[in-house]
Amino acid sequence: MTTKDLIKVYHVIVEDLYKVFAYTPYKNVDVNTIRSVLERINGEYTKLPNEIVEAVYNCWNEPADTQECILREFDKMQQNLNSEEKAEAILELMDNNIFINVKSILLEEDKNVLLDRLDTIEENKRSENMAYCVMPIDVLNYINKDGKNKDLLIDELIKVYRTDLPSIIVASNYLKDESDRAKICIKLGIMPNEIITNIEDKYIRSRIILNIAYISRYGTENMNYYLNSLEQYKIAKEKLSILSSEEEKTDFICSLKDNEMKIAFLEAINEKKNREKIIDSLENSIDPNLQSEVNLVQTMIKEFFEDSLGEEFTQDKKEKMQMVFNKSRVYYSDNLAPDIMGIANCMFDIINVNSRIRGNTSIVIANLMHEYGHLFSNFNAKETSCLNGGCKEVEEGTQDLFEELVINHYLEKYGSIELDGKKIRMEYPYVSFTAYIKENAWQRTMLYALERDGQDKIALAEYQLGDKNKYLDMVLGRETAEKK
Repeated sequence: MTTKDLIKVYHVIVEDLYKVFAYTPYKNVDVNTIRSVLERINGEYTKLPNEIVEAVYNCWNEPADTQECILREFDKMQQNLNSEEKAEAILELMDNNIFINVKSILLEEDKNVLLDRLDTIEENKRSENMAYCVMPIDVLNYINKDGKNKDLLIDELIKVYRTDLPSIIVASNYLKDESDRAKICIKLGIMPNEIITNIEDKYIRSRIILNIAYISRYGTENMNYYLNSLEQYKIAKEKLSILSSEEEKTDFICSLKDNEMKIAFLEAINEKKNREKIIDSLENSIDPNLQSEVNLVQTMIKEFFEDSLGEEFTQDKKEKMQMVFNKSRVYYSDNLAPDIMGIANCMFDIINVNSRIRGNTSIVIANLMHEYGHLFSNFNAKETSCLNGGCKEVEEGTQDLFEELVINHYLEKYGSIELDGKKIRMEYPYVSFTAYIKENAWQRTMLYALERDGQDKIALAEYQLGDKNKYLDMVLGRETAEKK
């Protein structure tokens, strides 16, 4: 039997089988009896091949709904077909609005071939067609095997489970490729902890987090950018894997345009000179009207870390500091509220300084110091979605104190602060004056016991550069207790 024959069986059953029951005697009914009745009902049926008449007889003899009758006949037919021919037959049936539930009779290979043909089906019919042919687990396994229509099927999963978060989480976590999990989250504009905590690749995880951050900050979506960055990352990762020497890898990483991708690939580089070359290749932009102030502030911060930490200013801490400097964009902004002197966005590596304080160099320097502090302590926010160290009260007070300690350290060291050959009006001891009165109390209280021996500078530097355990050891006195 051919597919066209099966289509004819379907129409005979749908249109005339109920008449067959009316005209057929109850006893001694065989195929010839059914043919005779069909010919009496419709003269055109004299041309029906025996296979079609037999199929109609089977449906009359073993009553079932139309779909089940067609399924039985299709099952017989498909025994002699290969996977491609089965897929062709099923799609032809569907094109004729004949839908049979073939999930239970198809082999895995058959289903994969059928899913390979998904792009030939009209978009508005895909979900319905798939429901008759494959189980959700078949779709997930196909995606995991990197099937040809993987991305189309991810879209179909999203359509089916858009409002069913538990199912989205289960389906996403079943996928082996972390990029595929990220695609689902980005396309849906969601950031479930149950998904992102199961994504080990920091760059991939950051795409989900940044997508949400972009929507929150700008009120619009930038989905295609983050989806494209996932594809570019995959391509770059494959290219990097075939390069043999570290120098080749370094040059390739430096050629990339995405700062976060460069930082992610630093893990593949061990030589200090090569790591520094990559960090130096990070791109930023600085308002020309702020360049001198930025240079000065970066120098002050660098010397604070160097002098406070000494030998503890390890290579990884130096790299983190330089990465913050090299990738951060710094601008004057006309869009900040009058009472906001500056703002840092650690998700997008931006510092905005209020244009209304332009020309007031001491205030500009103090605010740049404070905002750079936010970028240090929130260095990993793109990977964790945790802002302000997890506590705004501690964070804002920390950056006021950071501003104060760095400026006073520089004044202690040089006696004054100069910019482009001119002294800046900043007297020692410098005290920060902000609206963060309550917030200032937290960090200052925690570091109070360390202030007498100058250990507060060390502890704060450790906090800013990411060694929170070291910071806690000092604040809680664990380090001192161990020495005793």
